[in-house]
Amino acid sequence: EAWDALSWNLALALAITYLLMAALFESWLYPFVIILTVPLGAVGGVLGLFVLNFFIFQSLDVLTMLGFVILVGTVVNNAILIVHQSLHYMRDGMAPRQAVPESVRTRIRPIFITTTTTVLGLLPLVVFPGAGSELYRGLGAVVLGGLILSTAFTLFLVPAVFVLTMDAKQFVMGLFQRVAR
Repeated sequence: EAWDALSWNLALALAITYLLMAALFESWLYPFVIILTVPLGAVGGVLGLFVLNFFIFQSLDVLTMLGFVILVGTVVNNAILIVHQSLHYMRDGMAPRQAVPESVRTRIRPIFITTTTTVLGLLPLVVFPGAGSELYRGLGAVVLGGLILSTAFTLFLVPAVFVLTMDAKQFVMGLFQRVAR
């Protein structure tokens, strides 16, 4: 019963996140590239919970499942930085194959700083025992694992997918232009 309720909330969180990014980017295409980081976060969340279970058993309770909903809003931040900076460089006249690596180069420091502070802030919740820590330990492990894995893959996957998406967009636009003539 709890899983049914939370799966609906997870789908709603994904839809709201996608629609918000579509409104902000004024495109349906760019948020699709960004939302691809959510499954990476979910895999990292499962791995984080798996690693935690080597040391302390943590069941998949409601608060732990809530960690996956929190991941939807958290893991997209790094991809948003890369895509936004790439679009900024492309508006200034750079080609996508030059703009994307340059955006990763300029945004890697803020990505690592925010990820490091979040990881270091969540680590005591997961690692140290204390009053109430058993209640939120699963949530912390899911968010911690999801954030670490998604950050690592975001730096490689999002640039590659974004370049391929921009190439496909350019190809389709070229086809439409040829048909229109």
